[in-house]
Amino acid sequence: MKITRKQLRKLILREFKFTGQSFVDDLDLLGGGPPPAEAQEPGDGGGGGKVHQLVRVNFDPGSEFNPSAYTKTPIDMSPGSPFDRMREIYNSFSNNTKNALYQMFPGGIDPEDGYEDAEGNFIFDQDMVWELRSAYTDLLNTMDAALPDGRDYEYFTIYHPPYASGEDKMKLFNLYRSVTGYTPDEDLINEYEIIMHSASAMFG
Repeated sequence: MKITRKQLRKLILREFKFTGQSFVDDLDLLGGGPPPAEAQEPGDGGGGGKVHQLVRVNFDPGSEFNPSAYTKTPIDMSPGSPFDRMREIYNSFSNNTKNALYQMFPGGIDPEDGYEDAEGNFIFDQDMVWELRSAYTDLLNTMDAALPDGRDYEYFTIYHPPYASGEDKMKLFNLYRSVTGYTPDEDLINEYEIIMHSASAMFG
């Protein structure tokens, strides 16, 4: 069954409402600590520091791991690029801010309001969060050619967020290789997806 990002968000919120849990305070996605997304040295992957964003555009039954169901777009990671700016801003955040952003669903934070934890402590500075959102918007605008007009699509992820990726990482990596033609650097993909998901908290 095809589920759009909007429908997935509603399902998650409904589940937490049903269990009586606080979405922000009780959703512990990484065992209590913020995700370790400091910039990484390139690893052993064959991507050579490259990352592509895969976008699923075909939701026919059984097409989940069919490479032809996906488009791809390169992510510019060079100095001064939108993602480089996102990385710089993200790495300047405190662990509390990183953890708060990561645990929110897409569009779950209004940068105008900021964010407070359960004890009422102010978590992040709105100015820097607005800058992250702006860089994220700039990056999304570079992906337009990979997105279908007037049809559903979803961004492919390997690691983050866990509810939108999958348990069989080998199948996900094989799909990524099939679509892009190279073996990704796992550390770089991990960093990219953490930062992208965290930024999406302000952009549903």
